[in-house]
Amino acid sequence: MARLLANEDTELLYAPGYLLPLRWDGPSVVFIHDTIALTHPSLCRRGNAVNYRLLLPPSARRATLIATPSDVSSHDVVRHCGVPPERVRTAPLGVEIPPTPTLDTIAAARERLGIDVPFLLAVSTIEPKKNFADLIRWFDTWKAAGLPHHLVIIGKWGWGYQDVQRALARARFRECIHLPGYVPQSELPPIIAAAELLLMPSRYEGFGLPALEAMAVGTPVVASNQGALPETVGDAGLIIPLERVLWQAEIFTLLNHPERLQMMREAGLARAAAFPWSRCAERLCAIFEEATALAEPHTAPPDPIA
Repeated sequence: MARLLANEDTELLYAPGYLLPLRWDGPSVVFIHDTIALTHPSLCRRGNAVNYRLLLPPSARRATLIATPSDVSSHDVVRHCGVPPERVRTAPLGVEIPPTPTLDTIAAARERLGIDVPFLLAVSTIEPKKNFADLIRWFDTWKAAGLPHHLVIIGKWGWGYQDVQRALARARFRECIHLPGYVPQSELPPIIAAAELLLMPSRYEGFGLPALEAMAVGTPVVASNQGALPETVGDAGLIIPLERVLWQAEIFTLLNHPERLQMMREAGLARAAAFPWSRCAERLCAIFEEATALAEPHTAPPDPIA
């Protein structure tokens, strides 16, 4: 790869997925979404954790500039990859604002899920960092305390999902927990809009795109205080430490205050509107231009006139 790029007289290499090609030492920008392999290796596949712990820091140090989706990720890159902060830039991800869901599209979403009662929603690949096993266990206690809602978890099965399967097998209210599997991105907005809340009890996030997607359709977001979630959600959602008692108290209180839910819907729509993909693209283009300029050889000043 490095030889091919060199033959093409490459001005700048952009690596959007964490790592530069091996032996590439030309001008470059690498996008590092998170440093979970370095900070939370137990939340990664073992092979990925080992590989990224070996490859990510030296790759980051070779890059002309590094882009990340959040200030939290930028700080983690500086701290764990040994990169000077002046070489790290933040380029927040974006969201496409979908057409406003109608009563008909929301009804169709409920019909697809087979649910005719209010429900709480989580959306992501089922893997340890999403903390869905705890969510299922917490939901069981919420139902026992009188919560009328169902729980829907949308996403494909990833890795390390055995704890989720055990939680499902032991759930007292298993009939109220729905896992419809993967849903195409184009079909998600009306499903998210039909939910009372989007829940993100993640143990770590480098950005937290599902929160932004929920706010874009006016669904209130409740998220953990881990990683970049407080930064992404801002004041438009509810941020709660990862403690079952706190989540139960806050969610029950929130669901019993419709005026607060409406305020969160409006705040979420406004926040999502501030994250268009065009903003991310413009930020990346500016980073590319800066990296190219930094890599250009400096012209020597002219000799002084005698």
